[in-house]
Amino acid sequence: MRKSSSAEVEEGSLGATVDLQTGRPFSYGDFELSVSGQAVWNDLSQKVTPRAALLVSKTILDGKLGFLVSAAYSRRNLFEEGFSSVRCDNGPSVGGFCSPTGVTPVVPNTGAICGAAPTGTPRLPDTAANRAAYAAASNAANFHPRLPRYGRLTHEQDRIGLVAFAGEALTQVPLTFDYDVLEQAILDLRIGALEDGTAIGSGLATAVNRLRAAPDTSKVVVLLSDGENNRGRIDPRTAAAAAASLGVKVYTIGVGTEGEAPIPTGRGVGGFRYEVLPVRIDEALLTDIAAKTGGRYFRARDAAALAGIFGQIDRLERTTSRVTRYTRRDEATWPFAAATLACLALELALSATVLVRAP
Repeated sequence: MRKSSSAEVEEGSLGATVDLQTGRPFSYGDFELSVSGQAVWNDLSQKVTPRAALLVSKTILDGKLGFLVSAAYSRRNLFEEGFSSVRCDNGPSVGGFCSPTGVTPVVPNTGAICGAAPTGTPRLPDTAANRAAYAAASNAANFHPRLPRYGRLTHEQDRIGLVAFAGEALTQVPLTFDYDVLEQAILDLRIGALEDGTAIGSGLATAVNRLRAAPDTSKVVVLLSDGENNRGRIDPRTAAAAAASLGVKVYTIGVGTEGEAPIPTGRGVGGFRYEVLPVRIDEALLTDIAAKTGGRYFRARDAAALAGIFGQIDRLERTTSRVTRYTRRDEATWPFAAATLACLALELALSATVLVRAP
């Protein structure tokens, strides 16, 4: 980049424009080759960020036609750490303040000190002043600045797939990092798309088969069921034994209420059709499947309980995966380059006729 001469004379230094110069084949000699390389070491990630660029320029036909090719490559491996920005929180947020001795409930519930031993600090004595200060600080209507915290920034993702099952099982989404596709597939699930019934064994076996060749160190199946196994050729306990032999842990969740409940049985013009049917969840079977594979059985009677269960499972299971993402960029220079070549060809053709170039 350079400042144009007209900007220097007419506009002055503060209001100056910038004259952008890009690579052109006629800016160089008959042949030009330029190669550059750069490498940056990140001592946190222990990786190198490489960058390379190449430019080749060539003119022919006595400088009337030129070609220029350039390419660049870079790969970033970022890992950062530092102090976070200061924000405001209210009293009960982030676990609340440390309560004085004798105040109930004890916050946090760690005994005579606040925090994990041996780094925790002793609680304040039980005095009227300390109780009043604690009550004011713990008021949800009072906000206070949060101290900057030293943090290390990383990005963790899990590969997740989706298997739907009724009387049969079908893989809706294979293992993927694309959560948008996964979420849309969940929203697109429709009652009646699969054969009616509950084939727990087939659903579990299909999921385990998807995980069999996965390179992840932690392989987990979250099995949701609201009924009893009554269809399918694969016994659920046989599928659980296969999962255990392949190192796949199964967390089972029984969803729904007990007794009778409205169950969607199909889709009509105005939406789903419901029938009041008895709800029987085979908790013994789900508990046995989880126990055989090293998982746990959970019971979710409403949406809030189900969300909490997913949070527990997410905290229990962590694994590190590597993903390579490619970004495609389409340059819009080809139409202009084609027009330029056409004009050059027209000039060469006309110069061979009686037409001449004016000085």
